[in-house]
Amino acid sequence: MKQYEDKQAALQAEREAEERRRLELEQQAQREFEIRQQQQAEAQRLAQEQLMQQQMMYNNQAVQQQQGELERELLAMRGQYERDQIFLEQYDRVRDLNPFFTWSDISALACQSSGGRTCGRARSYQHAAGYQGRVNQAIAGPSYAVA
Repeated sequence: MKQYEDKQAALQAEREAEERRRLELEQQAQREFEIRQQQQAEAQRLAQEQLMQQQMMYNNQAVQQQQGELERELLAMRGQYERDQIFLEQYDRVRDLNPFFTWSDISALACQSSGGRTCGRARSYQHAAGYQGRVNQAIAGPSYAVA
């Protein structure tokens, strides 16, 4: 009977040791699983952060590109405004000098004097040159020949 009890005690100790090993392995597997989950979550967080940085860079580049385009448009508009102002000043001067000039006369003259940048109704520089003489006469005033 003592042998039986010893055998039973040994079997019980073996079962308990086996249960402890199983629990230890289970705990080890749980720890490894949690570590893998943390690593995966960290990798996902880093990937999302990198994606956000890339998107911000892309958005910044797009904004800078759009800003550059708007600045170029603004410069072009300013240039056009300045050319229009010069044209209007020329128009006012010529109109004040001779009220009989027609709009096409003034437009042709402005076209010629601007190097072609303000050509509106003038057909050619030759057309504009025909009016140059009249403008010069208007500026010089009437000429009185002294005999």
